[in-house]
Amino acid sequence: MNRYVVASFGAAILAGCGSEEPVEPAADAVWETLIEHEWSLEPATEEFLCVRQTVERDMVVRGFSAIAAEGTHHTVLSVGEPTEPDGASACTGNAAIGPLIYGTGVGTDPMMMPEGVGVRLEAGQQLMLNLHLYNTTGETRGGISGTRVALGEPEEIAEDADGTLMGTLDISLPPGMTTTVVGGCVVDEPSTVFSVLPHMHTLGKHMRVVAEADGSEVVLFDGDYDFEAQRNYDTPPVALEPGDRVRVECTYDNTTSNEVHFGDSTDSEMCFAAVGRHPATGQPLCVNYQ
Repeated sequence: MNRYVVASFGAAILAGCGSEEPVEPAADAVWETLIEHEWSLEPATEEFLCVRQTVERDMVVRGFSAIAAEGTHHTVLSVGEPTEPDGASACTGNAAIGPLIYGTGVGTDPMMMPEGVGVRLEAGQQLMLNLHLYNTTGETRGGISGTRVALGEPEEIAEDADGTLMGTLDISLPPGMTTTVVGGCVVDEPSTVFSVLPHMHTLGKHMRVVAEADGSEVVLFDGDYDFEAQRNYDTPPVALEPGDRVRVECTYDNTTSNEVHFGDSTDSEMCFAAVGRHPATGQPLCVNYQ
């Protein structure tokens, strides 16, 4: 059987192309707040803030939803063993405590994982919510940002999921030009892809994400990019084996008079596909495409 087809999860194969429809949350999902933080930012400033919170009880997460006050550029949620006390402190854009379990950009929609797939959280683990905040206005701005979850039962979950950022750090965009950069991931563990969240910054115009395996290609996503509407998208359920590759192509229109490079700031650029996959790999970043 073609290993692109994972019938047990009931997802449809789209002939040669990825879905351009956002992931639809379950109509009967009940959401509760998992972690949140109230913040305030001075005019024309940008900040990374890491919020740590201990998990109080065992839970099984079936879906995620963003809490994103205006001024929230993106959030990254990771989980691991506690290394510092709970609370909020300044940090860097790549700070994480363990595997990535959810991420959002501007306008990210709620999403549910496939049937039989979820994220198990255990009492005593620690969550880290990495908040990238950017106040472009002339006044102090504040709000609450965080993550809500839809919970399930342990017997509903056959495999755990996590997320991996696939793309490239090698970005150099000449002024006044349209440029496409290519990166991605050479897979080192078996996994099945189920979703893609494209992430670039304000110069991003288009992203194409392609799985390369068995001498064939399957397009996971191919669509225009809108910084204000960074959605989760269902993908064909592609089963990847070690040595398979996921190629990420990012196209930018640099309308500025400056050369733009990779960076955490909104005024720099990124080229990442946040790929949801199961079973969990514990690999938060994969940018080794050759």
